[in-house]
Amino acid sequence: MTPTFRALVLVLFVLSLHAAALADDPAPAPATPPAPAAPPDTVHAEMKKMGQAFHDLAFALQKGDEVAKADDLALLATIKAGADASRKLDPKAVALIPAEQREAFLAAYRKALDEFDAKADTLAQAITAGDWAAAKQDLAALNEAMKAGHHSFMKNRQGEVGWLTENPAPAPAAPASGMGGN
Repeated sequence: MTPTFRALVLVLFVLSLHAAALADDPAPAPATPPAPAAPPDTVHAEMKKMGQAFHDLAFALQKGDEVAKADDLALLATIKAGADASRKLDPKAVALIPAEQREAFLAAYRKALDEFDAKADTLAQAITAGDWAAAKQDLAALNEAMKAGHHSFMKNRQGEVGWLTENPAPAPAAPASGMGGN
């Protein structure tokens, strides 16, 4: 026997002993399942999930596959659930809105989400009916609503919120000046 062959036999023998020892051990305890992830508590987290579902839905609707209707509707349900969850949260941009305008800002934000939800319902009807041309048009309308919402209710690169430019704060009233002197 050559030294290389002896070394190989020795390694195989040690490995077989190790495997036999493992086989004699009782089955390892099952790993504890990870704790469920905490639900996202920010509008950004919800919008990120919505964005991924929107992207996947846009790709799926290009095919217009009757067999995938249930999958398409599930993606749309994810989008609607994200909009519903976002409706209950305040966007980060609310911190940039003057206190006297915050209530109006949040009302407009929630109204825009309601309109977005209505467009999603229209899209669901088109998908359910198998009207792929209408579904693509409805998806485009949903995309435009999404873009308009981002423009109005997110801080842009300049640190401005579009809603403020569309709804400027009223100018303070000028003090009344009397004419005629003392």
